[in-house]
Amino acid sequence: MSETSVIVVGAAIVRDDTVLCARRSAPPRLAGKWEFPGGKVEAGESDAEAVVRECREELGVEVTVGARVGADARIDDRLTLRVFLAYLEPGQPEPSPLEDHDRLAWVRRGELLDLDWLSPDVPIVGELGLMPALNTASRSDSSTGGGGRRAGKPCRRL
Repeated sequence: MSETSVIVVGAAIVRDDTVLCARRSAPPRLAGKWEFPGGKVEAGESDAEAVVRECREELGVEVTVGARVGADARIDDRLTLRVFLAYLEPGQPEPSPLEDHDRLAWVRRGELLDLDWLSPDVPIVGELGLMPALNTASRSDSSTGGGGRRAGKPCRRL
């Protein structure tokens, strides 16, 4: 990757055999398309730490980061997407769309392709369909960078 590449992480948050999907409300060119919630990795932050922070900021929930799903996907000349499985921490509220999304939906794996996905997310949707049962997928594969641990400190929802 070039020095100007920016990593964007996505969270494929799973519960039983469903995945949390988020519909974009902004910017206008992306509005109405579905994606995995997430955002840019900040300087000095690991991919797993970014997943935790983004879920906190975008959904108001704490997650544990699991295994990486699929390969890097180019968003554009500058941005590269990496998606990780994630699991809601016990006792978390139902996720809420707090930023850039107008709708969240728990979607069964077999129905994921029925949504109108942003193109970089489509290969990840395919990978999820090939994985064994999602609720038993690895939560602690240290080779993924996820480490199966919560990253960062809890943050109150505003």
